[in-house]
Amino acid sequence: MRLKIRRSLLVKEVSLLEGIVEKRSTMPILNYLLLKAQGDSLEIQGTDLELGGIVKIEAQVEEGGAVTVESSKFLSLMKDMDGEFVEIVEEEDSKIEIRCGKSNYTLFGLSPDNYPTIPLPQNEEKIVVDIDIFKSLIKAVRFSISEDQYKDVNGADFIAEGNTLSMVSTDYSRLSYMKGNVEKNYGHVDFLIHKKALSELSKMGDGGDLEILKGVNNIFFINKNKILISRVIEGKFPDFGDYIHQSKEKKIVFKREEMLKALKRICNIITSRVKVVLFEIGKGNILLNYESAESGIGKENLECSFMEEIFRVTFNAVYVKEFLETLSCEEVAMELNDEKSSVRFSPVGGIPLKERVFDSFYIIMPYE
Repeated sequence: MRLKIRRSLLVKEVSLLEGIVEKRSTMPILNYLLLKAQGDSLEIQGTDLELGGIVKIEAQVEEGGAVTVESSKFLSLMKDMDGEFVEIVEEEDSKIEIRCGKSNYTLFGLSPDNYPTIPLPQNEEKIVVDIDIFKSLIKAVRFSISEDQYKDVNGADFIAEGNTLSMVSTDYSRLSYMKGNVEKNYGHVDFLIHKKALSELSKMGDGGDLEILKGVNNIFFINKNKILISRVIEGKFPDFGDYIHQSKEKKIVFKREEMLKALKRICNIITSRVKVVLFEIGKGNILLNYESAESGIGKENLECSFMEEIFRVTFNAVYVKEFLETLSCEEVAMELNDEKSSVRFSPVGGIPLKERVFDSFYIIMPYE
């Protein structure tokens, strides 16, 4: 292998694969990227066996070939070099020489013959969605997926029903949901996408289409020069329809930014793992109240639309804050029946997206 490639482009594309590569694997080869030069492009692959990524970058290839390179070392080196172009030359015994500007390095690799084979799409049925819409769906739900990788639903459910696209996630303490209508009619598509795959998909570039192909064992996501391959998650997402559409007696509207800033401030003084804050709501006001003999006292007064008698409800403040951080709207509605029932949050007026309006709902339980 012998090639020359623009350094900034190489850094950009390798950074997208960095999140896929397994850094603590008992299989050393999974810490590496596979570089394959052929024709006028360099193909780079990364995998942790559950998730795989492939990018193709334009390059001046003098001689084709394949090598492996340790992902973190390679990316760090590329970021810190000064030259505009990088030359990569394959040497004996799985070594590669890297030249850039006045710098010259040799990195030791492993045999490319031992690199795991990443599956490629065959004849799977394909749907095409706007990538900006898809990334907005991910943003709306990703934060409420469980951190426990062994949970039975460690991802989000993507649903295409007719001309409606939606995505929903839950960690069994809260539920996030976003949906909206588009021009295309998709029939019926429903499958789970792993949390790590969602994270990598959110890094893909803006604009254009995302092709999604679901096979028996893998789901393929293709955008321009990139392919992301994720294992199919077996299982079915819990039925959530009743939670989304349940009627609520009380509705409170508040300013999103004011609430978000207040929650950030009050969370600063809470030292416990679960940041519990009392919301006292009524007579046009929301009082956020936290008192602790150990860490101090915090109070925040905010205006709201609810003019009835004061009632009190307690929340994990982080749960409310994380939802508000996904939004850019001016006002948010909070709906509930009483202090112990589920609470539904939603942006007033929905979420404008691609000349359409998407609905977004977030449901949490008060903290007891």
